[in-house]
Amino acid sequence: MTAPTLQLERIEGVSVTGWGRWHVLDAGGELVGIVVEDHEWLGADYGPAAYDVAHNPTGGEWEALWRSEGHSTPQEALSALVAHLVAEAGSEPKL
Repeated sequence: MTAPTLQLERIEGVSVTGWGRWHVLDAGGELVGIVVEDHEWLGADYGPAAYDVAHNPTGGEWEALWRSEGHSTPQEALSALVAHLVAEAGSEPKL
């Protein structure tokens, strides 16, 4: 299987929440997942950014089919989702 073409679309910026959020869209513009920026609280300040990704085509809370945490960039998180989707498609037939 060839890797799906996915893109990041920023939905929240630092100026809104302090932390970025992105929708992951397929080539047709359909929602595939979500990437979120997170920062660990270190007691006096927040640590560096880490990015979590979820395969969540519904966009609903607690409806993720898969997730991966702690990536160093949003693009790295996106790559993890692509790898997951390729592996999933290789092990299960498409309906």
